[in-house]
Amino acid sequence: MSAVDNGELVFHIDIFILAAIGLFGAFALPRILGRLSCREDLKNGFVFRSAPQTEDGPRRSYDSQATEVPFGNVPTSQPGCGKAASPPRHVPEWTTYAHRLSVILRYPIASKLSLGQALLLVAYFALLLYAEVYRASAFKHPIRAGFVAMSQIPLVYALATKNNAIGILIGQGYEKLNFFHQWAGILLVLAANVHAIGYIYKFVYAGRWVKEAQTAYIRWGIVALVCLDILLFFSTSIWRHKAYNIFFTSHAIALIVFLIAVPLHQKETIPYVAVAAGLYAGDLLLRAVKSRITTATLSRIPELGLTKLEIPHINAGWRAGQHVRLRILSRQMGWFGWTEMHPYTIAAASGGPQGLVVLAKKSGRWSKNLYKMACSDSYEKGGLSGGQRVKVMIEGPYGGTGHCIPASFSGALMVGGGSGITFPLAIVDDLLLRGAEGRSRVQTLHLVWVVQDSACLTPFIAFFAAFLARSTFNSFRVSIYYTGIRANLPEAPPDCTLPEGLTLTPARPDFASILDEIVDHTISTRSEGKIEKGGVLVGVCGPVALGQSVVRVVGKIDSKRRREVGGVEVHEE
Repeated sequence: MSAVDNGELVFHIDIFILAAIGLFGAFALPRILGRLSCREDLKNGFVFRSAPQTEDGPRRSYDSQATEVPFGNVPTSQPGCGKAASPPRHVPEWTTYAHRLSVILRYPIASKLSLGQALLLVAYFALLLYAEVYRASAFKHPIRAGFVAMSQIPLVYALATKNNAIGILIGQGYEKLNFFHQWAGILLVLAANVHAIGYIYKFVYAGRWVKEAQTAYIRWGIVALVCLDILLFFSTSIWRHKAYNIFFTSHAIALIVFLIAVPLHQKETIPYVAVAAGLYAGDLLLRAVKSRITTATLSRIPELGLTKLEIPHINAGWRAGQHVRLRILSRQMGWFGWTEMHPYTIAAASGGPQGLVVLAKKSGRWSKNLYKMACSDSYEKGGLSGGQRVKVMIEGPYGGTGHCIPASFSGALMVGGGSGITFPLAIVDDLLLRGAEGRSRVQTLHLVWVVQDSACLTPFIAFFAAFLARSTFNSFRVSIYYTGIRANLPEAPPDCTLPEGLTLTPARPDFASILDEIVDHTISTRSEGKIEKGGVLVGVCGPVALGQSVVRVVGKIDSKRRREVGGVEVHEE
């Protein structure tokens, strides 16, 4: 059996992985070109900024105390007003042409894992296993596992970055690729431990362990191995959810020490470590560029247990559906609460008069402290108009709909569950702004919100009324469904009058009927020559079960009607 050059073998493995990433990028290429042709989407999505307001009118907000519908105070610009209308060109996703395959790949096999993702993880494991066992044995040739671990360092670090080069290429945010980052990290740690155990066994069996352990390269190898094991141990869910600061601190220290220790263990790792260090340093630089320290106004929406943060002077720079990483610079967050950063979807459109708006659900310790700040004495008694003011650090924007442009579709269904309403709100707000200026192809829009209590609607009635008043679409509806223990209540909260187009129903939504109605209306509108064939976008954000139910409904659409409407695409947030 001829000897195998370990370095050349893992190099070819990395070339194969890069080719696979390039293949995914090729599938996204048409959408990349379509996005490059849209100036509106090119100038947003990278850095927050302040932009001058071109539309007069009051600032919209989520007013938890409002009970009247502000129809008279809402600007109702008509399409094409102010500047030449230029709707974005619609570029269908590959799933439009391979619908059956996409349905199969989206099939959920775990709470947060689809069949397609599982197949990708299995293929990656098989590839590294092949590299490990090809003409080698783990105990006879422990050096091979070391080369396999070395070759995967750049990939693991690339997937760990917030400004993810792989994600930018294929149109996915870092959070969507985190499942692969975790798996790649686990296999890296596994390969490193196989490498170490193999050599320890070999040295102990030959009676050389004490002598070898005194050498510098072995000591640095042990340091690198300990760093990897620390990263894996403190990455488990119990640490991430119950002791986030320990998780974050251990990661920040261990990943830097690891990059120092590995080259001191073996010089052959220098090129791989240099690439990983470059990716990590570049990400830190970009994150610094994308960070802002500013003042936010806190208030609360008690019906939903939400804390609202408003930053009106930062009103542009993001795309609808993107999120911000938020840090509260206040001692009221606890001894170490100010060190934590948490991601929240931006619940407003870029360029709107209300600025950057975040709705944070009261769930864990950090968000509960934030909610308490909005209810503190300084808010209740200090006489501050608009709520408690606090210093914050925001970083972003990140994530979003990738290379998909919602305004390029003919119809859209936006679904939110509970606090997951923030993503649909941002998309709808953006479509309304674009539609008023003739920069959107959407003519049929339906916003569905699923909550447990009908009282959740009360603080949003004025806001939804403003949505409906601003609409220039052929069809726009807002439907609220409440499914909890109070589902036997009347179809409207006490002392509230629902505007036309807004409905409240004590039942679970029938997504099949809702989607059929949108498809039918879009087809009929297109047959009348009012719109081009642009497909229907379905966006969903909320509990995993809600997303899975929506995906199943989309998968059951009749193929003839799907082709007639131009395809139906799903974006899960």
